[in-house]
Amino acid sequence: QQRLMHAVLETGKKVIVCNFTGSAMNLSEAEEKADAVIQAWYPGSQGGKALANILFGEVSPSGKLPITFYRTLDELPDFTDYSMKGRTYRYLTEEPLYPFGYGLSYTTFEYSDLQLSKEKIKDMETLQVSVKVKNTGKMAGKEVVQLYVSDKTNAVMRPVNELKNFVKVELQPQEEKTVTMELNKRSFAWYNTKVNDWYAGSGTYEILIGSSSRDIRLTKTVELESTMKIPMEIHTNTTISELMENEKAKEVMKDLVDQMMANIGGGEEGSAASEAISQEMMIKMMENSPLRALRSFAGISTEEVQELIKKLKEAVK
Repeated sequence: QQRLMHAVLETGKKVIVCNFTGSAMNLSEAEEKADAVIQAWYPGSQGGKALANILFGEVSPSGKLPITFYRTLDELPDFTDYSMKGRTYRYLTEEPLYPFGYGLSYTTFEYSDLQLSKEKIKDMETLQVSVKVKNTGKMAGKEVVQLYVSDKTNAVMRPVNELKNFVKVELQPQEEKTVTMELNKRSFAWYNTKVNDWYAGSGTYEILIGSSSRDIRLTKTVELESTMKIPMEIHTNTTISELMENEKAKEVMKDLVDQMMANIGGGEEGSAASEAISQEMMIKMMENSPLRALRSFAGISTEEVQELIKKLKEAVK
């Protein structure tokens, strides 16, 4: 099939490549040399008639890619079989030939006036997202308006953008419509094994409206407040800085620091050594250290570290 396509493209004539496949293939040569490329998938017994209507301009194509097309096999990560056992993600290492959500038509569309129903929401609330879409061309057509969410909380590693909703809208030439989409908790959430549930962390999320995953037209941000509490895991590798982010654990650690400072200078109250180091300075020096490091840093035993962990766990319940 690739050799046939190459031979036809080398004739120098005008060529439209119609690709009948169920998944992505290398169309780099078609992109470079053909006048147009149509991804026809497997359209069934009436597919030829539908394709003819598109080729002769009876209807405007309006599909968008549900997958990404690569340029070369070198852009794909190494894997030995389709199941990709042991891999967490499928991804491309370079800019794709045709990104997820991509698709052209015989007309053009303009996006404007992105509106969010709220600037701040709680995770159990819904968010209404509306945007105006106008057909700026000379032919009737349909546009798939895509809504992506980008998690800016840095709570966990996630894709840069995630498709969370979309609407296909049909517009006559110069016609404009407002489309509305809804986002709920699951739109912002990821599955958190600590709570065995879907969890949306508190913080900023970017709402992106685009014609494809790489063609983002409008953006706004929303602040989300989580109503779920993540139980804090405390063990010997928990760092001091992690503990200081929890108010209850922070108080326990401050008591420990006070004891350590009292021991500086041989335990003499008001000694030059103890007065030279403040509580904040002591915490700053230890903040990147795990609790197990207190054995050397603070001179406490393994048993005392375990007792401290037990006390911290009780405090943060």
